Amino acid sequence: MFAQNKVAHDLKSMEDSLVSIFEQLEAPQSDDADKLQINQLFNNTLRSALQSTASFNYRFTRLKSISILTAPDKKFKIFTWAFATSEGLYHYYGFTQHYNKKTKTVVLRELHDKTNGTDEYASYGDSTWYGAVYYEIVPLHAKKDTCYLLLGWDGNNWMSKKKLIEPISFNSNGKIHFGQKILKDKEEVFVPVTKGKGPIGKAAPRKEKGKEKQRIVFEYAARASMTLSYNKPMKMIVFDHLAPSDPAYKNMFMFYAPDFSLDAYYYKNNVWYFSSDIDVRNNKIIKAQPYSPQADEDIKLKKTEFNR
Repeated sequence: MFAQNKVAHDLKSMEDSLVSIFEQLEAPQSDDADKLQINQLFNNTLRSALQSTASFNYRFTRLKSISILTAPDKKFKIFTWAFATSEGLYHYYGFTQHYNKKTKTVVLRELHDKTNGTDEYASYGDSTWYGAVYYEIVPLHAKKDTCYLLLGWDGNNWMSKKKLIEPISFNSNGKIHFGQKILKDKEEVFVPVTKGKGPIGKAAPRKEKGKEKQRIVFEYAARASMTLSYNKPMKMIVFDHLAPSDPAYKNMFMFYAPDFSLDAYYYKNNVWYFSSDIDVRNNKIIKAQPYSPQADEDIKLKKTEFNR
């Protein structure tokens, strides 16, 4: 009991130090060199705290300036944060803690932001991490699944921001793997089984031609705001559809912003498929239908006939 109380007291003292250090990092008068030095102190202090196995169950409730996420199945925790330089560029840092049931130990890994540009088809490790601040973990949909999805934010630069869907998995030694081919950029298509001239039997899935991506990255104007979150009732990842303010700006993402429609990724057989124009008003997977003048006239006609 004495030992447990001492460990809890030590973690609380470290948390107090971390809160104080990060306040210095966020101070507006700090120049880039000072920020790097202060962040290094914060990084070292947090590493020391997380090396304690007891820290896995410690909540760090007062350390609100960084993101701390715990997997729904309690198998890992991830700590991420960032700070911006005077030029508007962001530096990202993080740690993961993975609990090993067999050895009943916690494996600590430090994340190093080493990526340049956006690559949706590459896989990364803890030393080649695509830096981001994660704010949500999508629950596993099947017991056999071993890959989690992280939803994250990337400040990018003064022209555009990014959000991403990042798969993360661990091996038995707690080694991290970012990226996995479980995201398809096209919807699953179904066609009837055919024989001869006409269709027979039940509908069967046609082979999907969509590309399998390791992660999904959304880029949009720095002044815009994009929603990307997991919808629990629908069991879908729902997000704003991004479009350029003018067709002439296609693929110039600093001009992209939400166009008031919603897209999603839905889970099926260990794969997340893209679905466009969804309707979430009643938490049902219903395609949003474009306005049709003829449909409007049909509704009016039916009302008139009913009144007669």
